[in-house]
Amino acid sequence: MTKQLRVLHTSDWHLGRALHEHSRDDEYDAFLAWLLKTIEEQKIDVLLIAGDIFDTSNPPYSAQQRYYDFCMKLSRTCCRHAVITSGNHDSTTFIDVPAKILAFLNIHVIGQARFGIGKKGVPEDEVVVIKDENGKDMLIVAAVPYLQDGDVRTSLAGEDIRTGEQKMVDGVTEHYRRVAQACEEIRAGREIPVVAMGHLYAAGGKLGEGERVTYVGSLGGVGASVFGDTFDYVALGHLHVPQTVGGNEYIRYSGSPLAMGFGEAGQQKSACVVNFAGKTPTFSLLNIPAFRNMANVRGDKKEIESQLIPLVKSPDDIYIAVTYTGEEKIDNVMWLVNELLEKLYTLYRTDGHHNIYCLNTQIVRPNSQNECANPTEISNESLEDFNETEVFERLLDANKIDESERNGLLECYRELLVKVNQHS
Repeated sequence: MTKQLRVLHTSDWHLGRALHEHSRDDEYDAFLAWLLKTIEEQKIDVLLIAGDIFDTSNPPYSAQQRYYDFCMKLSRTCCRHAVITSGNHDSTTFIDVPAKILAFLNIHVIGQARFGIGKKGVPEDEVVVIKDENGKDMLIVAAVPYLQDGDVRTSLAGEDIRTGEQKMVDGVTEHYRRVAQACEEIRAGREIPVVAMGHLYAAGGKLGEGERVTYVGSLGGVGASVFGDTFDYVALGHLHVPQTVGGNEYIRYSGSPLAMGFGEAGQQKSACVVNFAGKTPTFSLLNIPAFRNMANVRGDKKEIESQLIPLVKSPDDIYIAVTYTGEEKIDNVMWLVNELLEKLYTLYRTDGHHNIYCLNTQIVRPNSQNECANPTEISNESLEDFNETEVFERLLDANKIDESERNGLLECYRELLVKVNQHS
């Protein structure tokens, strides 16, 4: 009987990300410990990490240390191999630099596109062949990293955005076609599964907190057809909500392991186990625990108090974001929250423990149509809450840049960030 191959698909760790200036190091430590334990319990053979390992292109030392410590510990588990590709938040150079060292741990890393415009490589350079303990091929991985605009198309003077976007889609499609062809040549008709990795926006995907359709703009992303018929499973990163693409079970986003913000509070995070019997995959989702509870509290003073009561009674520590929508004029939402919490702690906490941490507040005033207008106050938000791209997006929002223009500007900005970090 042929031994089944078990692959674990995850992505979008965003190591180093804070939550409104509050460190999440304890959450990341808990997640990585859970992941290592899960790999052993599930008897995983191959781990796939499909981009956005880090939250910024210049991650803090603690995030780097956490990443390398995980790689070292992974090499001591039953997992024989790992394949890691870059995402749009990662520096391709930073990801690639330790690749040869990590290869000694059977961790295969591809940070930047190996072939394409201006590159000397060939499609086979983005193919990782995984071998079993006897040196026999058991899995072929098309390890495609985040593809930047310059990797797949050339820009022409005077070219309109729509034309540029279509050329981008065509370039991504051609890139996957060529790497798929390379995989088929390596497989040579054998019953070996072929898996593709990618970090991009696929049409119809559900977005998580802070995510925008920035990859190919108003075209709504690439279609499932971009992956062709070669791949037995497609492991995607970029979107934080776990989901399939176009109803195809074998094309899937694993989603982020942690809620990236209060917009994802309460969302069940998961990792996907792909079990191969020959080339045929079956799937199972592993629910990732919430390592820190988060809640949105919204309403006037009375409504906020009623929502705080069960949270205060909870044995768990909880991060909250509060939106005040009452008509009564108040000077500071944080003062209001603290006042209510002190009252509720006295009533309901016999242990004296303060378990609620308010990280963000805002005031939203109803307009004449009884609909919520834009926030008029954000009293606990600072520059440190955002990465470089999110700051630029706020600038575009503030200047009301049209969607047809913002996507091209964002893509240029991302390319500039990469170049700056490569030379810093």
